[in-house]
Amino acid sequence: MREILTKPLDEIGAGEIRRLVKNQEEESLHLKLKGPLPMERGVAPWEEGKDKIQNYTRDKVLAEVVGMANAGGGAVILGIDETEDDPKRAKAIHPLRSCKKLAERFDNQAWSCIAPRIPNLEVVGIETKGKAGVVLFRVLASPSPPHGLNSKRLAYVRRGTSTEELRIDEIRELTLRGAGASELIAERLSRGQGHLQKIREFHQSNRRVILRASIMPIVAPQTLLDR
Repeated sequence: MREILTKPLDEIGAGEIRRLVKNQEEESLHLKLKGPLPMERGVAPWEEGKDKIQNYTRDKVLAEVVGMANAGGGAVILGIDETEDDPKRAKAIHPLRSCKKLAERFDNQAWSCIAPRIPNLEVVGIETKGKAGVVLFRVLASPSPPHGLNSKRLAYVRRGTSTEELRIDEIRELTLRGAGASELIAERLSRGQGHLQKIREFHQSNRRVILRASIMPIVAPQTLLDR
């Protein structure tokens, strides 16, 4: 499962998905599998050839994504059937029609339906059989929790292998934790700017020296609180 969580998205293909199924990966705090698109009853219109995602389907899928973001990050994969074990394991690929187009639809819906928006959410369709395949949602621990669904006015969190509604006390805790992470990031950025100013002054006093600096995140912002 590690490669699903850490590889660049453009390097994840059908091989990684088939390997996940072959290894019968277990669902966990950081991995959620879903086979057919969820429906209250019957088959989802998308799987019958209609370019439509029902509100029920949208909310069920995005609740899993929100829960993952609020619980430290992970991956939600649509299009993989599960076993009946506990915890459930990957059983077989359930190819979803036009998975890349489906991923684009879900990506757009995530931006409009999740509040506050999840800044590090990635959504991609991975073809495993023609244009059919799976949809992978991947998210790091969010720097601005808690997240919820506009349509439901509810927030969710991943607990073990289940996604549940957040309690009031948990919403308060996540809000305070998110605020603390933001303050810590701001403080470290300010400190970094001071170091860059010293480098700039040194460079100006010695024109023979050429420096180039790049800044990039190497951990999810939320984890800074634990450092």
